Amino acid sequence: AQFDFYFLSDDGFYLKANPEFDKQNNLISFKIKNIIPLQSEDNKTLMGDKTEGDAEAIDIKNGDIFIAFERNHRVLRYANEKKPEHFINPENFKNLILNEGIEAMGFIKDQLILITENSKASPQTVKAYLYRNNVLTNFYYPLYKNYNPTDLTVLNDDEILVLERSYTPAIGNRARILTFKYSDIRENEIVRPKQLVKLKPP
Repeated sequence: AQFDFYFLSDDGFYLKANPEFDKQNNLISFKIKNIIPLQSEDNKTLMGDKTEGDAEAIDIKNGDIFIAFERNHRVLRYANEKKPEHFINPENFKNLILNEGIEAMGFIKDQLILITENSKASPQTVKAYLYRNNVLTNFYYPLYKNYNPTDLTVLNDDEILVLERSYTPAIGNRARILTFKYSDIRENEIVRPKQLVKLKPP
């Protein structure tokens, strides 16, 4: 059966693509189906607009597309790919740092988890949120050395995987994958993810 992958650009658009496999079922490429420019909440095209269209995180729930943006911090809901609307009151995000806002986002149990890239709550933590029943709850995600959260995915009703990245000129690119549990989230407290794997240059 064919299925779609969604690839989000921080330049105001996303791609729909189908995976292609070889005879051993190894992924060999993606075939692009559509390039879809994003629309703003006031019906302007965001493609190429780095200030308004800096899209960083995407998830899909019940056919609706949810996208988080930096710079102009907000989460928009695209219902049936029509004109979007604010899913969370953007006033909640007005104190996030310009280009270091929501970077990772995903639904779990009909609730939305959001983690910022580097909007610090303290020198060792960044701001994170759980949105449920129209209420936004704060929690904190810990920082490790030069790593910052860049994406997340939900495995089941309790386990969340987080991708972190790091770059320094001396070492180059590095990445870590960590896990924490939904049941560990407490208002105004720090979650304690466990490292599963670290990737670094040879």
